[in-house]
Amino acid sequence: MQKINRNSYEGKNWLEKEVYRQFLASKIKFEKTEPDPVDPKRTNESAFNFEDDEKDLPTSKKSIRLKIIDFFSNNWTVTIIGGIIVVMVTTTAFAYISIAVQQGIQSKEIDNIEANYKEMENKNSQTQNTINTIKEDFFVFKIGAQKDIDYIKKRLRL
Repeated sequence: MQKINRNSYEGKNWLEKEVYRQFLASKIKFEKTEPDPVDPKRTNESAFNFEDDEKDLPTSKKSIRLKIIDFFSNNWTVTIIGGIIVVMVTTTAFAYISIAVQQGIQSKEIDNIEANYKEMENKNSQTQNTINTIKEDFFVFKIGAQKDIDYIKKRLRL
């Protein structure tokens, strides 16, 4: 075979012309690939009826898996951007939930600390009241004891 330069036209040599003449003169009848049209004047009409074949075959829908694969392959930029957005939204939602849980735990701890403080304050005030009562009793006892000692001193002097 000769390499054909598509930029320049080159005619056939005498041997190629002879082979082509023999091909046209041969008595081999080739089979038609499709039947003749119904109306021979119209060349774009075919005798082959496409509707009959479509009625015989059941129509099947594209599977969901194939639809998803086709969507991702045809819209890969949208898929990447959508994936990034989904990751960001999911991360934000989990962060919000985590923060809300931590705030709830800290709020409970603060309430416990406040309750403990109030309890200690009450205990402290009760202790202070007890100390004050003991002080008053001690002063009463001291005064009473002092009077007794003074009385005993007076009796001994006399």
